[in-house]
Amino acid sequence: MSDSLRTHAVDLHGSFYDAAGVAAAVEAYAELARITVQPTGAGLRVELVVLDDEVDDLMDHFLNHALHASVSLQRRQADGVAG
Repeated sequence: MSDSLRTHAVDLHGSFYDAAGVAAAVEAYAELARITVQPTGAGLRVELVVLDDEVDDLMDHFLNHALHASVSLQRRQADGVAG
């Protein structure tokens, strides 16, 4: 790992990303990045520090995971299926 860690930050709108979906992504990516999530007025702010320089586009992969988990959870809730 290099001395300079890649840091990314993004604001996620709550209409697309929910806290449970983002939490699932945080858990899935915990070994590859140090991730903090803070609520904002409209959603969540995610800060991700890449821990492994060998992994490219980690923020993109993380966001895809979080979005998929959010949509899946929202669909299950709309269908009346427990988490």
